[in-house]
Amino acid sequence: MAFLWMDSFDHMVGADLAAKYNTAGGTISAGAGRRGSAAYYANAGPAYTGGLTRTLAPADNTCILGVAVKLGDVSSSGYYYFLGVLKAGTVQCSVNINASGYLQLYRGDNGGTLLATAATQPLIANTYSYVELKVVVHPSTGSATLRVDGTSVLTVPTANTAAGGSAGWDQVRIGGNSFAIAYPSLDDYYVLDGSGSAPLNDFLGNVRVDAGYPTGAGATTGWTPSAGANYACVDEATPNGDTDYVTASSSPLTDTYNVSDIPLPGAPIYGVQVSVYAKKTDAGSCTLAPVVRHSGTDYVGTGFAPATTYGYNTTPYGTNPGTGAAWTEAGFNAIEVGVKRTA
Repeated sequence: MAFLWMDSFDHMVGADLAAKYNTAGGTISAGAGRRGSAAYYANAGPAYTGGLTRTLAPADNTCILGVAVKLGDVSSSGYYYFLGVLKAGTVQCSVNINASGYLQLYRGDNGGTLLATAATQPLIANTYSYVELKVVVHPSTGSATLRVDGTSVLTVPTANTAAGGSAGWDQVRIGGNSFAIAYPSLDDYYVLDGSGSAPLNDFLGNVRVDAGYPTGAGATTGWTPSAGANYACVDEATPNGDTDYVTASSSPLTDTYNVSDIPLPGAPIYGVQVSVYAKKTDAGSCTLAPVVRHSGTDYVGTGFAPATTYGYNTTPYGTNPGTGAAWTEAGFNAIEVGVKRTA
């Protein structure tokens, strides 16, 4: 598995961040994204809790991540790291920005050891730049490269990149642990590890992440809608909790939906991520699983047990599960997605 995570920040409001991330400071800013959509805004003030941290399960010691970043005032003092790679809660290495707008790579957080400072491509205030980090996390044979808008600005060929003392990583963080004066907006976020095949084991470049929503009933409508059509109960741009919903009182039951086509025809599709927003409403065990339907066959993903409060379960697909090959525009536009109660 090389494709681990992505987020457009378009399908939720600030209150939903805690349902998707392990730690969630900041909020969602409508209209602040790169295409007039939403962006994550790291502005939690004195109650700041450390940006957005997500626990993942990488297959190796390499972390590759990219995110669009817009800083309010590059010259402000008080910037802490805004990209972090962690293991068991310890920041192994991080990316900071100095008062001239140049990126810096640290072992640990910005209070750790400065490994290098970029000499080119400073970030510009109030302008989105696409920042990518590729780091091998190791206490003696680590390495790192930073890119801005597709240009390499910093390379560390061999170094200790593991502040915690052991190789590897299992968490990523954007937003950092404090932005004392000017807060960043972040958009179009992806995370990979170094396993698997190209292109999902290296920099993807300046990518966009788009949210898609149900547009019609799929082949199977086994769940019960609170009112109206099944798909119309789950087609909101942001979750509306118990306003409308679908339920499955027994298993096995499946609901699938047609979804919106790719918004940029002709563009490569590096991955698809299915997000199920659900909760359990009664005692006893319950297991759900995401479904991707391709060419008349349901491909059921890994099951999960929902909590008694709403939360996201996200499943990344680096390839089309129906073909085992890279996504195509026609293949994506033809799929249905949904959910199955498996137990």
